[in-house]
Amino acid sequence: MKYLNKFVSVVFIIMLLSATVSATLVGDYVWYDTNCDGIQDAKESGLAGVKNQLYNSAGTLLKESPTLTDGTGFYKFSVPDYGSYYVIFLPPTGYFFSPRYQGGNTGIDSNTDAAGKTDPTTLTVDFPEDLTLDAGLCKETSPLSEGRMTGGGSVFTVDDVRVTRGFEIHCDLSEPNNIEVNWPGGNNFHLLDLKSADCTDDPNIIQEPPAAPFDTFKGEGSGRLNGIDGAIIDFVFVDAGEPGKSDTAMIKIWEVGANPAVDTPVLFVSGYLKNGNVQAH
Repeated sequence: MKYLNKFVSVVFIIMLLSATVSATLVGDYVWYDTNCDGIQDAKESGLAGVKNQLYNSAGTLLKESPTLTDGTGFYKFSVPDYGSYYVIFLPPTGYFFSPRYQGGNTGIDSNTDAAGKTDPTTLTVDFPEDLTLDAGLCKETSPLSEGRMTGGGSVFTVDDVRVTRGFEIHCDLSEPNNIEVNWPGGNNFHLLDLKSADCTDDPNIIQEPPAAPFDTFKGEGSGRLNGIDGAIIDFVFVDAGEPGKSDTAMIKIWEVGANPAVDTPVLFVSGYLKNGNVQAH
């Protein structure tokens, strides 16, 4: 019996040790968010060599940090035990972070705030790994004051709702600007005032033909939603060249009286165009 008790004790200790050192992982992916919409699109690729650091809940930088993303943008930390951890990403020169928690799919969104920090994730025996801590990075570019962009066609939400839009907008706010957006249920947005225009050229995008001084238009404005003035629009249109299948559109619209900083938009759509195109001039 004495030896049996010792054997049982040894087995029990081994089981405890095994539970303690079982794989606990934090990680996932850093990517170049070409249209800066906070969502991993099919044609966007990972960024290699991005430094990221793992911290515990006490704010202590762990010994195995910092590390770098691999050649395809992936990273992974093996953590010492269960508990709460967060990751801080350090962007390369010329990049800034995408907006976080866009689109409602945690597998393809960005999880960092503007400073590159994720919310804490808690690992337990029932949840020993979290491989959804992603970071989207946008490229800093110099805005232009000349040029215009036109376009039309359709883009679909994650729920396969068709959104159509047509527009002519200018990098110079003093020029006349127009955006019309329509979606099921008789919904219509008409731009009344373009309040900001950020026209930039991404060297990784082959925009021509025809050649234009920029390829990306980011803007904010106010307008009329279903006949009522005071709605807000935030958008990004990207001209990625002919025939337009790689062009993208991101549109958010908030109803009258909403606060974009805290309220959910009545429309959010982002993706490649299914019909039509975006054309920079």
